[in-house]
Formats: sequence, structure tokens, C-alpha cells
Amino acid sequence: MTSMAKTVQLTLEGNIYYKDKCIYCGKGFNKTENKQLYCSDYCRTQARKEQKAEYQRKRRKLIRDGVLIVHDNEKAPLGSSFLSKHAHKDFTREHNALLKEKRRLGL
Repeated sequence: MTSMAKTVQLTLEGNIYYKDKCIYCGKGFNKTENKQLYCSDYCRTQARKEQKAEYQRKRRKLIRDGVLIVHDNEKAPLGSSFLSKHAHKDFTREHNALLKEKRRLGL
């Protein structure tokens, strides 16, 4: 368990700063909010990119192993559609919905 004792500094303006280390690069910095984890926007964005990459690696491995089944690029099979059970009362809206579904199915 880590100790919760942190160095607190007070400025002449009355602002409180905490000494902490960036969880991405390890550089020490003064944070103004207790929620702040990174020393800069650059470190935050790079950490987020790494988190996304790790998530995708794990996801691809699950797909490869057959644990996760993905239907990202598959077209819907014939017989399934996004059309409603009931027709639009307005003929133009119904016609546009049918054309849109026809384009979606690649017909």
C-alpha cells in the first residue's frame, strides 16, 4: 500500500500545489488538482494512444483465438433489413427508405 503523504506547497496567491510524478514519463511536476496524472498534454495523449493500442492488441488476439466474433465489415444477410414493419404514410419517405435499404444491401 502506498503512503498518502504528499508534499503540499502554497503560493502567495493562495493556490495549492502538490508535488507528484507523471505516470507516463516519470518526470516530477507540480499539480494543481488531485485528479491530474500527467505532466503535460503530450504525455496524456501518448499514454491514451498506448492504452488504445494495447486494447486493440488484446481484442485482435481474442478474435484470432475465436473467443470474440466480430461482424464489422459483413453485410447483413438477405432477409434482414432496417426497414420498419409498417410503411410510411408519406410515399416519398417510404420510397427514400427503400432506396436507402437497396443501397445498403448493394442491390
